[in-house]
Amino acid sequence: MKIRPEKETDYNKINDFVKTAFRTAKVTHGDEHDYVERNRTRGYVPELALLCEDQDRNIIGYIMLVETTLLHESVEKTVLLAGPLAIRQEDRKKGIGHRLIQDTLSRAIDLGYDLVFLAGDPAYYSHFGFKAIGDYGISCTLDIPDELQPGLMLLELREGAAKGYDGAVVTYYT
Repeated sequence: MKIRPEKETDYNKINDFVKTAFRTAKVTHGDEHDYVERNRTRGYVPELALLCEDQDRNIIGYIMLVETTLLHESVEKTVLLAGPLAIRQEDRKKGIGHRLIQDTLSRAIDLGYDLVFLAGDPAYYSHFGFKAIGDYGISCTLDIPDELQPGLMLLELREGAAKGYDGAVVTYYT
């Protein structure tokens, strides 16, 4: 198993992989592959778009973190938005998602980021330290499907990084 940043030559293969992986996902809205493509045009950080390959160079996992904005009292802070995390159906529950998340978070820290937002399953992402954004008094204007709204979460990559952002709003760069 090898984890590496995506390359432009991987884009079509990744989009097909994400589309296929989400056909059997617990929660899906059917356009995750389009979401990946859109995110490559807004806030894209190539070092934080990772794929996991098996020994035959088949994609078995994928994750992407992109820059977005946290607005607070007319001040903008660059933060990260995670998603989607996609794992090939037959490779789920083997720790691949865990490795991809840990690797992207480690890389994000190395690049100087300190907050990561996502919309996902709280039972899964809480294992990594993600907490509900409401716990921080933060709201969100991102285009998140209704079924994922309860799973809007935040992770501080640096302890106390969310302190003082009560009332802030997470939104995409425009």
